Amino acid sequence: MTVIRGGPELNIWAHLEKGEGTATTRTETITSGTEHGYLLLYTYPHEANIYVDDEFGGTSYAGNGEGYVNGLYKGTYTVRVSKPGYKDWVKKITIDNDHRTLAYAYLESGTGVETTRNEIIQPSTDPGLLLLYTTPGGADVYIEGEYGGTSYAGNGEIFVNGIFSGTYTLKVSKPGYKDWSKKITITNKKRTTVYPYLESGTGASVTRDEIIPSGVKPETLLLYTTPGGADIYVGGEYGGTSYEGNGQIFIDGIYPGTYTLKVSKPGFKDWTMEITVIDGKQPIISPTLVPQ
Repeated sequence: MTVIRGGPELNIWAHLEKGEGTATTRTETITSGTEHGYLLLYTYPHEANIYVDDEFGGTSYAGNGEGYVNGLYKGTYTVRVSKPGYKDWVKKITIDNDHRTLAYAYLESGTGVETTRNEIIQPSTDPGLLLLYTTPGGADVYIEGEYGGTSYAGNGEIFVNGIFSGTYTLKVSKPGYKDWSKKITITNKKRTTVYPYLESGTGASVTRDEIIPSGVKPETLLLYTTPGGADIYVGGEYGGTSYEGNGQIFIDGIYPGTYTLKVSKPGFKDWTMEITVIDGKQPIISPTLVPQ
């Protein structure tokens, strides 16, 4: 070992990739006394391989999918995340010396390269958070065409991180159900909450012409339909089917405004009514359907 004293410090991080031969490395000259930045990446699923300009940067942690790639100098790089059985996730990032760049990679099952948003992830930026409750659960979520994970089969909950300030098209998809799409707004460091109700069938479902805001809590609509088992539509958008037993149904994600409420069931006449949803109040409505 040779120790050089008296000069500026030279820091080098070498991430070794399993295999034989010579690893691919970036074409760069590491200079002593130069600060560096680092990439903090969370991968879903975990234990995915990370490459920065095709140089191996390690494998994300099995526990929480966290992966650190140190020794990156100021500039723009292409990050690729890879795991057998999943499509490669590829996106541009910017590194600034002595700063952190934060990214979240959601890998979609399949082969090839998945669709990602056309964006360059910037350093020292804390993204916003998207929280969804899909009905039913087990639905795939896409933000501007980029896969964001699959909602939990139990309660339909899913958190999608790594979305930066802007307006996006959200799509929720599940086999046997119509695609649900709507515009959403994301704000850095804030949460946007969405409640998609999927209607059985094919094609695209009708949704309200609205842009879901960030940092705003929507209202809940409570209905008791007679009889139960009736389909509910709020402003033309499907909101679920009331319980067969007592006709009860909660519909979340309704923002203040005036809507046409429609209750429908085969063998009965449609029931319609104009309703006004007020901030901070829960409308309770009890429609009684008349047989045809």
